[in-house]
Amino acid sequence: MSRPLRTAVKRLLAPSLPPSAYQWVRAVVAAWDIETGRWMEPELDLIGDALWPGETAIDVGAHFGLWSCHLSRRVGPAGRVYAFEPVPQTYA
Repeated sequence: MSRPLRTAVKRLLAPSLPPSAYQWVRAVVAAWDIETGRWMEPELDLIGDALWPGETAIDVGAHFGLWSCHLSRRVGPAGRVYAFEPVPQTYA
């Protein structure tokens, strides 16, 4: 979905949904973007240089989990990722 279309949908949904429902929709869309690779940051390419399979990583300020997702892919099933999000609405 294009950025202008996303903005229009947000402007329609935000006032028409209860805050908890709107936050849930935002979280689902963010998770979808992370899983499909639509939400990327150039710094994610550095994970392979800093972390090995089986290691442990900590994601402080995890937001919707963009870094947590990529870190967990890198460490694999033998590794661990601990993610912390201090903002209550985002954490939920």
